[in-house]
Amino acid sequence: MKNPIDLLKKGLENYQAGNFSEAEKSCRQALTIDPKNTDGLNMLSIILSQSGNTLQAIELLERAVHINPKNADYLNNLGQLYKGVGKLSDAIKVYSLAIKIRPNFSEAHSNFGNVLSLSGDTDRAIIQYNLAIQFDPKNISAQFNLATALSMKNYHSKAIEIFRSILINAPDHFEAHNNLAYSLLEQGSIDEASHHLECALKINPKYSAAFVNLGNVFSKLSDWESSLKYYKKATIIDPDRAEAWTNLGNTQEIIGNTNDAMLSYENAIEIDKNDGIALSALCNQLMNACAWKELELNLDRLNAIELQTGEKEKRFFENPLMNLTRTYDLNANAHVAWSWSKDIENSVAGIDVVFPMDERRQLKPKLNIGYLSSDFRNHVVGYLVQELFAQHNREKFRIMVYSSGADDGSIYRQDIQNKCDEFMDINSLSSVEVAKRIYDDKIDILVDLNGYTVGGRLEIAAMRPAPIQINYLGFPGTVGSFFDYVILDQVVLEPCEEIHFCEKVIYIPPYYVVNNQPQKILSKTIRKDLDLPDDSFVFCSFNKPNKIEPVMFECWMNILKETPESVLWLINDNPLATINLKKAAASYGIASERLVFAKKIPRDQHILRHHAANLVLDTRIYNGGATSWEALSVGLPVLTLRGKNVPSRASASMLTSLGMEELITHDLKTYRSLALE
Repeated sequence: MKNPIDLLKKGLENYQAGNFSEAEKSCRQALTIDPKNTDGLNMLSIILSQSGNTLQAIELLERAVHINPKNADYLNNLGQLYKGVGKLSDAIKVYSLAIKIRPNFSEAHSNFGNVLSLSGDTDRAIIQYNLAIQFDPKNISAQFNLATALSMKNYHSKAIEIFRSILINAPDHFEAHNNLAYSLLEQGSIDEASHHLECALKINPKYSAAFVNLGNVFSKLSDWESSLKYYKKATIIDPDRAEAWTNLGNTQEIIGNTNDAMLSYENAIEIDKNDGIALSALCNQLMNACAWKELELNLDRLNAIELQTGEKEKRFFENPLMNLTRTYDLNANAHVAWSWSKDIENSVAGIDVVFPMDERRQLKPKLNIGYLSSDFRNHVVGYLVQELFAQHNREKFRIMVYSSGADDGSIYRQDIQNKCDEFMDINSLSSVEVAKRIYDDKIDILVDLNGYTVGGRLEIAAMRPAPIQINYLGFPGTVGSFFDYVILDQVVLEPCEEIHFCEKVIYIPPYYVVNNQPQKILSKTIRKDLDLPDDSFVFCSFNKPNKIEPVMFECWMNILKETPESVLWLINDNPLATINLKKAAASYGIASERLVFAKKIPRDQHILRHHAANLVLDTRIYNGGATSWEALSVGLPVLTLRGKNVPSRASASMLTSLGMEELITHDLKTYRSLALE
């Protein structure tokens, strides 16, 4: 009879040589002779797991642990197998036993951390990674996992420090290059992030995660064509990477490929049903498409995922702007926004930059006001700030503009450049570089015009480069504690509601957006050129489809029912929304031709065609902003329903500023009856 020890030695030699079948044969022979040989059970378990026979491997290793429950190596290996089949609670138990038996077992601490991270307990995972490094400072795997976990928690400064340390000792660690790039990008260090992504792809040209992050780089630069290219490449290399599909969908949405965006989000969710980011993005697209039944189902799924996370401090998956669009619950709006702001504060915590403010808080004859935005272009913010800049008293204020968006060459950008004292294109600068520039420019008051909108760089404000920082205009809600003030009026926010804002409120007279008073512009508008019937009463709502929701649409349809000679004039912003709104109208018995969809045309022409309408029917949860103001500017009345938060009261504020309060209603019944009147 052969000696089982010799057979296992032969098995180990074959295993190390990559001859798994012979290694398995030797181990089985040894176990036939000695069924309780735990080393044989452990070795055969390792061989079977690498051959894909994980369940049998678990069975063998469980036998070994039963025979020798004090062997920390067996417990550690069993934990790895449990993790591989998704038995995370079982893995946690055996790792706990392994480190109880051998407290300085670095590998087990690191593996324990991985399972905790997968379970969503990132804080405990970080503790285990630190212990692994404490017991073995050369454990690169634990260092990498720690840095990645810190990055997940948005502690990017510390993560960057660890990733850089790893790359000193392991310069070919392409995953460290990639994850370092991600953290650098989150802090706005675009050039350095790009360099490390190039390094990662040079080492591993088919590393899909690096292509995703390259897509993120170009998204930060608003180069949508390039970001689209890299996201697509990531999905081709690794079709099962949900993150790549989600980011591809975001870019497709921005450039107007609605159908493609929907498909991309659905692909991401099919890969990972608990992908809250993809599900939130899909819900946003469904809002844009007025696909209300599907939206309700997916919002229920999203809410369930938010509850499943079990981490009260975790950032909501839902974007704060989307939350404002779907509910006017001030408390809900605040909690979503503040969860995002805490993440942003964490992302800049530990950055080696200090901005002393003692000397800045001195009285001086002329204050420097800095305006920060990505939207100094052909954009609603670009339209509004032209007059804002022109209204400043240049004897008391110097106006500095920091543009973080791409130059679109529009007349709006050119006009803004002409109306400020200094215009700085900071699109290619890191967030730290921008913050230093703002500080060095001795800005006394920094005004952010983005908030949680596309292109926003709130991490700059989170570094506190100015003694006074204000949230204004771009995002109609609370943003975060790194802003001292928000500028509003008492129509959009009542003093008793200030508890839902962490910023102190500066109240100015309605309307809180600084703009020219409307002046009636005459125009010879021919209805038939706009596909409108000459003899109909034209109700109008040019708001984007995501602002149209079932409650108000039902009200509109009831108005049309009671006014048979009327039509509703909407904007053809989204082909899917146009189809869905026609179907919804038909369900109320309204003929599809009574919904007329206007083509997109240049803004000056769009404003003039308002003369063809008789009355604007405002949306409910998120009112028209520039949309309502444009109507009023040509003398077209706007009927609104005053809601419960800032965006649902914007039109009420405009009408108050014009002395037209009779067009403000407070319930759907009054709204409907006044429209009919």
